[in-house]
This record gives sequence, C-alpha cells and structure tokens, in this order.
Amino acid sequence: MRKKFFELLHKDHEFFRTILLQLKQTVGTESKRREELFSKFKLEIEPHTKAEEKVFYPPLQENKEFYDDVLESIEEHHVISLILGELDLMSKQGDQWRAKLRVCKEIVEHHILEEEDKIFGAATKILSREQMQAVLKGFVREKERLRTSIK
Repeated sequence: MRKKFFELLHKDHEFFRTILLQLKQTVGTESKRREELFSKFKLEIEPHTKAEEKVFYPPLQENKEFYDDVLESIEEHHVISLILGELDLMSKQGDQWRAKLRVCKEIVEHHILEEEDKIFGAATKILSREQMQAVLKGFVREKERLRTSIK
C-alpha cells in the first residue's frame, strides 16, 4: 500500500513539474496556451494539496517528531494557493505573470522535494499498512470529490 500511495503522489508531482515547465516555456504571445495550461495545473494541484491536508497529513502530524515538517508542508500549500490566486487574476501576457509563475514553480518544486524526502519518510516510519491503505483510499476519494466540485 505504501508503494502504491507514494507512486500516486509522485505521479501527481511529475505532472505538476511538467505543466510548470510547459508554462515557463510559453512566450508572451501564447496567452491562450498559458490559460489552458494554467487551468489544467490548478484543476489538479488544488485537489491534490487539499486531499493531502485532509487525509495524509493528520496522522503524521500526531507524531511529535514530524509535527513541524507537516506544518511547514501545510504552509507551503497555503503560499502556493495564494500565488495561484494572484496568477489567476493577472493578465497571462505580462512579464509580471511570468515572474510570479517562476516563483510559484520554485516553491512547488521545493515543496515536492521536501515532501518526497521528509514526509514520505515519516509516513514509511510511522504509518502501519492498514493506516496507509486508509490514507490511499481516503486521498483518492477526497481528491476526486474536490476535482468534481471545482469543475
């Protein structure tokens, strides 16, 4: 179960990296393409982060050793959400949008690295097979529920 859950999260993370790279590579005249890629990114990352916070992080947060790491991950999600909200309101053609996107990309990539290192390690260390199975089922269910409500 652990492996399956971590593979699922890693697959999401790879999707985020790919979309962010594609967004970064767009030029100023490709505002329609940017809009499409950005919408696709938001549609996937928001349910992912919220499902992690609701299902995956709480059992880890109960362990004092990993409490601060989990709080940091939650705060990184918050910062990502704030930046996405700002990007959403801005013209996709401007240099400012591209600069803010680069900042978002850096934060997302930093978060992914820390999560795959610290948080995955914490889960492997403290969650039982049964707990991981419950986390996997809950994460998939919650993510899909959130994706459906965003559309």
